[in-house]
Amino acid sequence: MKFPASFKQSLTLHFVFVAVLPILLLGLFGIQYFKQKHLETTFSLLDAHALDVSHEATEFLQYTSASLDLVEKTLNSSLLRNDAEINQYLQLAINELSNFESIYLLDKQHRITHLGLSQGKEGHRQDYLGLDLSAHEIFINQAQLPSYTWSDTFLSTMTVESSITLGIPLQNGTLLGTVSLKKLSAELIERLEHSGEDFQFSLLDHHGVLIADSRPGLTSQRHNLRLHPEVRDALDNKIEVTGKLHEDSNLLESVRLVPITGWVAYASLPMQAAMQGVAPLRYLLITALTSAVCMGIVLAVWLSRRMLRPVLLLRDVVGGVAKGNYDQPLQTVHYEELEDLSGSFREMIASVKEREQSLKESESRFRTVFQTNPDAVLITRLSDGKNVSVNDNCLLLTGYTAEEMIGKSTLDLELWVNLAEHDKYLDLILEKGFVENFEMSLQTKAGRVRTGLASARTLLLNEEKCLLTVVRDITAMKQAEDRLIRSEARFRSLISAMGEGLIILGHNGEVVQCNQAVERIMKMKADDIIGKFHHELMHDVFHEDGRMYGPEDHPSAVTLRTGKSVVNQVMGFPLSNGQMVWLQINTSALGLDRFGKPVAMVVTFADVTRLKHIETELRESEQHMQTLSRQFQGVLEAIPDRIMILDPEMRVIWLNWFEDDDNPTGKKLFEGLCCYELPKVHCGPSSSAGSSPCDNCPVQKSLVSGRTESAQVESPDGRTLSLRAFPVFSELGEVINVIEIAQDITESLRHQDQSMRTGQLAALGELAAGVAHEINNPINGVINYAQLILNKAVADSREQELSQRIIHESERVATIVRELLCFAREESQEITKTTVSVALSEALALIQNQLNKEGVQLQIQLPENLPEIMSRSHQVQQLFLNLISNARHALAEKYTDMDPDKILLVKGEEILKDEQLFVRIVFRDHGIGIDAELLPRVMNPFTTTKSSREGTGLGLSISHEIVQKHGGTLSIESVQGEFTEVTVELPAEK
Repeated sequence: MKFPASFKQSLTLHFVFVAVLPILLLGLFGIQYFKQKHLETTFSLLDAHALDVSHEATEFLQYTSASLDLVEKTLNSSLLRNDAEINQYLQLAINELSNFESIYLLDKQHRITHLGLSQGKEGHRQDYLGLDLSAHEIFINQAQLPSYTWSDTFLSTMTVESSITLGIPLQNGTLLGTVSLKKLSAELIERLEHSGEDFQFSLLDHHGVLIADSRPGLTSQRHNLRLHPEVRDALDNKIEVTGKLHEDSNLLESVRLVPITGWVAYASLPMQAAMQGVAPLRYLLITALTSAVCMGIVLAVWLSRRMLRPVLLLRDVVGGVAKGNYDQPLQTVHYEELEDLSGSFREMIASVKEREQSLKESESRFRTVFQTNPDAVLITRLSDGKNVSVNDNCLLLTGYTAEEMIGKSTLDLELWVNLAEHDKYLDLILEKGFVENFEMSLQTKAGRVRTGLASARTLLLNEEKCLLTVVRDITAMKQAEDRLIRSEARFRSLISAMGEGLIILGHNGEVVQCNQAVERIMKMKADDIIGKFHHELMHDVFHEDGRMYGPEDHPSAVTLRTGKSVVNQVMGFPLSNGQMVWLQINTSALGLDRFGKPVAMVVTFADVTRLKHIETELRESEQHMQTLSRQFQGVLEAIPDRIMILDPEMRVIWLNWFEDDDNPTGKKLFEGLCCYELPKVHCGPSSSAGSSPCDNCPVQKSLVSGRTESAQVESPDGRTLSLRAFPVFSELGEVINVIEIAQDITESLRHQDQSMRTGQLAALGELAAGVAHEINNPINGVINYAQLILNKAVADSREQELSQRIIHESERVATIVRELLCFAREESQEITKTTVSVALSEALALIQNQLNKEGVQLQIQLPENLPEIMSRSHQVQQLFLNLISNARHALAEKYTDMDPDKILLVKGEEILKDEQLFVRIVFRDHGIGIDAELLPRVMNPFTTTKSSREGTGLGLSISHEIVQKHGGTLSIESVQGEFTEVTVELPAEK
């Protein structure tokens, strides 16, 4: 554009420019302002949509997790009693929970033991049972799940749709729930349809694979959008984008994270769709601006011509003066300014020659300073803003040449990035006449934006008012300042997010900063902490052994004094509310001065109170287990039977006896020897020390079969030994040890032979008298101590199995002794009154745990007004105990697991028989029943339906004898395989 040579044209153009420019600037600013505001609103809506997608996915995952958690709690409860109920419950759960396509219950080897399948897939149940899922994606990085774990997304082999698996560790396996993401995608699309906007969304897993999209066709293709910059930043660096323009400015984007799984919710909107609402307003503003510009031009032209007339007259006079005609008269004009200008011309002519020389010298000095200034310097005319002169550093800063800059204004060169800064800059010049350290943004010729610090003063140059501007480039300083601010913000965020308490102390020990964890742990506000000294904050603290910390041995005092760090020191800290917490403290210096003292220090501490309590409980538990171990050792050594623990090579590991006349206390002499190599140990006729195992050795049989084996052998010295071998299994099911119990039954057999010669009952009496005091008391002790060990033992452990076997065998011995005594001993003649309820309660107290363990449901129907009965030496309690025990064995043999029909019914009633009052008690069970051929003989001694290991055949005969002694009757009705009903009628006390 050629600058007009005529002042008339220039003034007209300037008037037009001044009239039109504000209108244009206002219009452009308005359009940009409304566009920016519209974009901000659109960004907010877009980000809200991304948040909705993230929240919807989070709620979907939380609902899924809560549903599977409910299934896990139900499985861990005692409500499900067998495999059928578990399978039925899982199928019911999968039918109720529409999110799941399958639920698997795995054992410890990750094999499917129970499952529930979605509708239409139930026919494939047998295809999945027993399937090994060790190669499942959720177990790739860890064989056992530590806690609730989400897998990566995958295409389900069942539905060929995007799915995800949630795993929950159980005590004896793992619970897996496979969730189809199709429902999540449908819910997100439905939400988008109701938004009323053209927003699009994508839901990506933490590998960037597409799992849901507003365009349903793309979901099945599972595109990977990881190469998208914003998606990659969100996946790798957890950076969320609340709203930005894409690189080509044609797309608005927002990225949000799904906290639970690390998925990414991506929302977008085309710029064209976003700007549809701005177009009508833009057209309206353009029309209004056009009309205003036309009116401004007309008015400017008219005003400029009117004001130019006296100036043109003065021009003619000045032209003559310029030619040297200084005597030309200057006519008076109506404008005071022009009249003053005429007088100034007269004075100027007189002093021009004098000033001309001085001006040349001053210009020379100014030019030297101007060019040597290290900052950018430029001189512009105030009248039109054109550059008059620039120095070399200005050319280096802007990238322009002197020819390109001189004669043009900074606006022409587009040096100002922000026009609002330019207007403010001019306002300060007009208001104060100068500007100091005005921060501005300028654009170089290459398009790079630099930050400058501008200072300006007005001056006269060639009798024309100009502006001298000095600009210092502070871009590097601003960038360093921004980096420092961002670094400080990251530092503060890190401190606030720490789970450990963090306190920063000054060189004098004063608290200058703390994070939120300190407030939580110390139960204090930050305002009450900051400003205190470390010894005021950490007073009355003590060591783990109870010693109080002194002023100089506190970790923070040590670091402040020596500059050395203190690591992992545990101390007790009393809170203001009376509670006490344990803290693990670390201190470190933040820089040292020239004397080796820290200029500041940081103190971090973690609340280890819970760990401290756990440590105390573990120590107490260890001491308790050691005591129990010593007690158990004493009990086993006190048992009169010989007990040995052997390894697979028949080597003795432990025994509770040792016969060595030369070394009676040398129990450790058996180490490394096999059982048949022990001196003076003979298990059978063919065995001798240092030879080979006995014939028919139960230990060898148990090692091979993995079952309990027994044998009865004759020793060379004439003793009869009953040998029992119990296998001990490893976690892999292999036999690792065998427990052999050798019982000398010589005397028992002798008494048995005598009993058979003199009669069964007499023999039982003699046998009970000889055995009772030797067996009954230690066996009861063994049962009690073994029960204590069983209560403390870990499930499926070696200790649990050994304890159960000891209890089982000891109870058999105690039962035999107790039942034999009922025949042998002379009962007390003391008779006491009791009720059926009391007698039944005393009997149940001995057997209730066994009933609960085996799942027997006890139903008692006893009227409250039953009359009292007479009992001799608690024989009625023993009667009830025998009948309940028989019913329990019958039910356990028929129902090996939990069953609704596993019921024992006990009911009572008052009857009148031969004008005498009786109480009838009926015991009915649906067990195996009694063979019709055996039923007439079941009350005879040694007649039983149980195996030799489980019964002696004395229970019903003893019960019949007890009922007869009390003047009552006992009758039995039974159908084999269906039921057994025992009816007892005892005379009532009037």
